[in-house]
Amino acid sequence: MAEPPDDRTTRNDRGAMGAAFHALDPLLATAGATNLLAVTFLIPVTAIALSTVVLGETLARRHVAGFALIALGLTLIDGRAWRWRVASSRPI
Repeated sequence: MAEPPDDRTTRNDRGAMGAAFHALDPLLATAGATNLLAVTFLIPVTAIALSTVVLGETLARRHVAGFALIALGLTLIDGRAWRWRVASSRPI
């Protein structure tokens, strides 16, 4: 049976979570919830990149394809590319 977590670890985790919430609150107000949430899509990209650099793992084509899909998803979520396309197609 697993032992319960050490109380110090639990307190430290709460402190880190509180600091993260306080740091993200102004960012949420300026960037918006959608853009703030889009950052979570970069977690697998960062993990794979770090495992390649630090652990020497091989970067496969499927990883690059996944990076491209994540980049496409971020572009679609952000909407700036779409607004730019619509604005550039208007007649003068």
